[in-house]
Amino acid sequence: MINKFLDDNNFFAESERITLSGIAKEEYSEFLKADMGIAEVPDDFVESSWKRLRMNDDLTLTVGDKETGEYVGYVMLQDPEDEFPEIAIAIAPERREQGYGYENVKLFTDTLREKYDISVFTVSIRADNIASQNLFKKFDLREIGDDCAIFEDLSAKIEKTFGNSGEHVRELLKNKIDNEDYLVRYRLFA
Repeated sequence: MINKFLDDNNFFAESERITLSGIAKEEYSEFLKADMGIAEVPDDFVESSWKRLRMNDDLTLTVGDKETGEYVGYVMLQDPEDEFPEIAIAIAPERREQGYGYENVKLFTDTLREKYDISVFTVSIRADNIASQNLFKKFDLREIGDDCAIFEDLSAKIEKTFGNSGEHVRELLKNKIDNEDYLVRYRLFA
């Protein structure tokens, strides 16, 4: 599926410092590692996940340094047809605390508002992720609740989507995510 948000060159938007563009298959394994915070992702999981990504309407973009072309992170718009589509971002550890997160969210939400008339988003942030909470508080953000049991939710999604090929990833996540973690949900108004 060709994403309706991207032009023929897989381009979404750019600022003075960053470029947002569609994720390429060659980058996808690194994207999954960064997204899940794990060192290795099984090839069969990468392949099945890539196929699913190409079949849905979610918008997944890489954030690149405009000058060097290096990977900075990613940004996603999940369920873009929903009344309040969800935004998810990640910035590479070596690029954090340099303003990339703010610039990424601002460019992404400004472009969605200006070109596609999408101006209200859902944001889910782990309760212990203070850096992310501080980043999003720079925007018009309102808390709307929380969601306990992040591991069970992720595990169920992996099982539904990938069946047995997701077992290795579930085990890695189980070791990474403390069952006490929970998400705080917000509305972001662009």
